[in-house]
Amino acid sequence: MRELRRKRIKYSYLRLIIFSTLLFSYWGSASTDEHFNIPVLTDWSEIRSAQAKKNTLLVLLVEQSDCHYCDTIKRDFIGPALTLDAYGEEVIYRRLSIDPNLLIRFNGKRISTRDFVKKFDAVYAPTVLFLGPEQNTVADNLVGISNPDYYGHYFEKSIIDSLEQLKIAR
Repeated sequence: MRELRRKRIKYSYLRLIIFSTLLFSYWGSASTDEHFNIPVLTDWSEIRSAQAKKNTLLVLLVEQSDCHYCDTIKRDFIGPALTLDAYGEEVIYRRLSIDPNLLIRFNGKRISTRDFVKKFDAVYAPTVLFLGPEQNTVADNLVGISNPDYYGHYFEKSIIDSLEQLKIAR
């Protein structure tokens, strides 16, 4: 009887260790950057030349560290769109952090990312910008994420409307 009880306790501990290991490995791998690898925008001229060649749309997430809303947008909206390649080569996805002391190359100069996004009225994180090849916004910015249930609709509608505007402009 005692031996049976010891085996049950031993297996209970073993199950607890396995469960804990699986749980923590899942949490550790749940990073949106690891799963979706959304490239960081570092050089504006590089993106502009890529956009101009194919008249593509740039979907730019303006983010900030420790912003769980930014993580939600990366994980639930931009990441899957990038992974599924929903719009092919017509859409380029990038992210840009507005944390202090970060720089971006813009027109041959290095400027702060905060100054850069101010040109597009994006001063809050998260903001998703829809930019054409001429440094112009082709759809309204999506600022914040007040309702995740409807955000996907607004996100996709903005992409579709932007692509239509770019086709009209051709």
